Amino acid sequence: VGGHTWGGSFLMLQPWPEIDESLAVPGVAERMDLQQRLISAVRAIRNDLGLSPGLTCRVATSWQPPEGAGFRFFADRANAEVVSDLAGAQNQPGVSAVVGEHEVRVCLEGEQIKLLAAWRERLVKQMEAKEKAAAGKRAKLDNPGYVAKAPPDKVAETRALLAADEAEIAQLKEAMRRLG
Repeated sequence: VGGHTWGGSFLMLQPWPEIDESLAVPGVAERMDLQQRLISAVRAIRNDLGLSPGLTCRVATSWQPPEGAGFRFFADRANAEVVSDLAGAQNQPGVSAVVGEHEVRVCLEGEQIKLLAAWRERLVKQMEAKEKAAAGKRAKLDNPGYVAKAPPDKVAETRALLAADEAEIAQLKEAMRRLG
């Protein structure tokens, strides 16, 4: 069995490397985490709208990369043309997301605007269905006979399902708010 060696023995048999704290750059991990969360937000919007991952779209953001870094990493990972003028982008059709204290907005053009209308329609249908389901569970829980006669675990299950429905309704309302 062959393999690559390091200093005469296999690499997997070498001791784990020690961290050299003198090479650490303060705050870089936090900045990279924020950038990755912003990219994830753009990707989530693209996915929700059904935009092809290969399609470059315009993205405006309030986030600014560290001096000298530019938007190259962000633009590459989000497959986006990045425009930093978020205020100007607010008047264009698109979808926004807030990550921490920063906002990203995927701006839509031409045929992409039809996708926005279709997404809005799907959200409305989902919200109507969830509100109807939640109303049924509320009616059950408001019925003193159900609460008194049903097994306690069934009542608890109904309450948990209602809470899940209400959480999903809140998420759908937030998605509608982002659409403007």
